[in-house]
Amino acid sequence: MDKRDLLKNNSIFSGIPANVLDIVSAEMEKVDIGEGGIIFEEGAVADSFYIVEKGEVVISKNLKAGRRKLLAVIKDGALFGEMAFFSDSPRIAAAHARADSALWRLPRDKFADIVSKHPSEGLKIFSGLLQVAMDRLEQTSRELATIHETGRAIASGKSLGEISTAVAEELLVAIPAAAKSAVYIYNEFNEEFESPGLPEIPAASPFVAKIASSSSGLSGACNSAGVKLPDFSGAFAATGIFRPQGEAASSSLPSGFTLLWTNNARVTFSNANLLLLSSVSGQLAEALENLRHREEEMNRRRLDRSKQSY
Repeated sequence: MDKRDLLKNNSIFSGIPANVLDIVSAEMEKVDIGEGGIIFEEGAVADSFYIVEKGEVVISKNLKAGRRKLLAVIKDGALFGEMAFFSDSPRIAAAHARADSALWRLPRDKFADIVSKHPSEGLKIFSGLLQVAMDRLEQTSRELATIHETGRAIASGKSLGEISTAVAEELLVAIPAAAKSAVYIYNEFNEEFESPGLPEIPAASPFVAKIASSSSGLSGACNSAGVKLPDFSGAFAATGIFRPQGEAASSSLPSGFTLLWTNNARVTFSNANLLLLSSVSGQLAEALENLRHREEEMNRRRLDRSKQSY
């Protein structure tokens, strides 16, 4: 797609005269980057924003112990890096290409020059960028509120089944498009994934194979074949996969997954929904690991006491 057409199709540039679009597009620089390539690192100088012509870009942030938090997945026609126009602060997150990607980059100094020569149009573009930033901030606020509530459920000291039910209920509140929600935990003794009050899902089912193959820990558009869940008449589900810390996606079955589904085949889940599932699944992974460590410690103490009684 021509970069001028790419601008015209983006809502930020709607209503901008053709002559100004020509000026903006002339200042944009093509960036081709292969799968896994770094676009910018967290802490780097924020001096431009990007529009995705084709491909997929992941925005993520460093966490403790070498872990990363997935913040956003940017696809064709969308932009990212817009905070460069509102602050001189370094990048607060990193961006890399999940797939081979064609991008267009607009440097901040070039944009500032356009604004000085075309203030009315420049203000419209600036307002559009601000709206994008505000929408993403609102999304983050909603995610934090949900994470807070699910965190309270996880820290409640209740059983794993009660925690799973509470988390599933919070997800339904946060994502109204879903008809149902569940947290499934793997039971290695019967080789099935289990959720309170719902049918078990065999570990060998195509459904599990589909969601477990996701290297990102996210999956959408999972066919319901072989899985009989209430109100699952639609063709789409969304899942967030959780595994023990450091475990690779290809190493084994996941410890469990969060699951949303709909009874309306025309309803699909947004990128924001998937990202929320990723965050909640990360919480559940840590909670499950802590519960297992606690159980191992209790078993070790019982064994020590039994040895001392002889």
